[in-house]
Amino acid sequence: MNFMVLDFKTGSFEAKHPNGRRDYQRGEYTVETVLKLNRDTLKNSRRAAYAAFTYMLKDYVATKESGASQATLKRFRDDILNHAHRTVWLEMQSCCEFETLFSKIQPFKSMKHPNPNRVPA
Repeated sequence: MNFMVLDFKTGSFEAKHPNGRRDYQRGEYTVETVLKLNRDTLKNSRRAAYAAFTYMLKDYVATKESGASQATLKRFRDDILNHAHRTVWLEMQSCCEFETLFSKIQPFKSMKHPNPNRVPA
């Protein structure tokens, strides 16, 4: 991910660095040629995942602030961490738009996947 960034509105990965730099070329090559990350179905799925993660994050914070039990919060965490397109969740963590919300859920933000051997569906 050092060479590309996710555009949440379009669901597309784009080269992170300015055109003309070697890092730009690496990003473009990775996105368009090697991994073919911007197929329509993937972009649509990432946009849907972004919307879902946004709602889940806001619901988690509200539920936590309302004094929910640890069991309830664990179910929320598991649902989020098992949701498809985890890269979208990770990219959201570096987005200023969500900084306030993520600051309210430490150390959840940096939690590892509950099942690191899980093969995505």
